[in-house]
Amino acid sequence: MGVSTANRNTTGQVGLAFVDRPVEATTHIYQGTFTCTNAAGNAVMATDTSGLIFDGYAEAEANNTGVAGAINVKTTPRHNGVLGVVECDAVSPDNTWNNQEVALTDDHTVALVGQTSHVVRAGRIVCVVKTGTSGRVWVDTSDISQSALAGT
Repeated sequence: MGVSTANRNTTGQVGLAFVDRPVEATTHIYQGTFTCTNAAGNAVMATDTSGLIFDGYAEAEANNTGVAGAINVKTTPRHNGVLGVVECDAVSPDNTWNNQEVALTDDHTVALVGQTSHVVRAGRIVCVVKTGTSGRVWVDTSDISQSALAGT
């Protein structure tokens, strides 16, 4: 799919709590896109990159043109629950995907675990809402074990 170049309208459960995360140096995170934390604990755009841990999605845009931690971004922590209408990367989901584990491919797209290079886990599919090419799913982001996050 490719990374976002504008803010997105990502839906989630009502009443989600947001937390402030320091943003990595020279990093632009768009509202509604998925974020990860890197080894330094800074927020970065979600990608299929080794060592990243899925954090949630950005409540607002954050464009850090300075050093790491110069600004913060509000993100919804992954343990808060369900993200709605997530895009699937160049695949055709169907109802057999329900309860399957997914990983991030970029800052707004997921694929089944095993279809990505580095397996940055995002959760489990709870509902397929659009089948076929560029399908859409709901993902329970609270269903990620700590051992899975650590890559074990």
